[in-house]
Amino acid sequence: MARLIYLFFLSFLCFAHIAKAQEKWERESRIPASLVPAKAKQFLDSISGKSKLKWFREESLADTSFEAKFTFHKRRYSVEFSKYGIIEDVEVYMEWEQLSESLRKSIEQVFQQNCLRFKVEKLQVQYSGSHSALIRLFTDNQLATNLERHYEIIVKCTQKGSIDLFEYLFDDQIKSYKASKIVFKNSSHLEY
Repeated sequence: MARLIYLFFLSFLCFAHIAKAQEKWERESRIPASLVPAKAKQFLDSISGKSKLKWFREESLADTSFEAKFTFHKRRYSVEFSKYGIIEDVEVYMEWEQLSESLRKSIEQVFQQNCLRFKVEKLQVQYSGSHSALIRLFTDNQLATNLERHYEIIVKCTQKGSIDLFEYLFDDQIKSYKASKIVFKNSSHLEY
């Protein structure tokens, strides 16, 4: 009986976490390089061998930032900069199956606690740290020891009566995470 009460309490906490998940709204729009801060362009100029470079302005509830998306050594990258051109993080796109089985199982346990059903829509490994450590990802093609690694995962989560998108940000060891419900801004005009 005590075990049943414990499981009920644990389930309640997990669902309460999703119910309290912060909302996240972002709007991304393609922009010409001429609108990007010089510092951001200088960082990208120091990376040779990149292709298909595209610039975006990303607006959120809290701030505006810039993002460069490109291909480097056959992998898709996204580099985010503050509105002043200061690098914030580097994200590398991955397929769900490329994660180790142990990482996938740990992450799936969290999803199973929070969703009746789930589907991983997008996975990125996110690196943050100093400017020099982040540039070494591209120049030396190696991870610096002082980089922080997180897993950013967009998940379609089916719950009682609704299907929502959530962004989960897991730490490197999958011991803690932050969940944000993705909200879509209502259109100000009618679409037919």
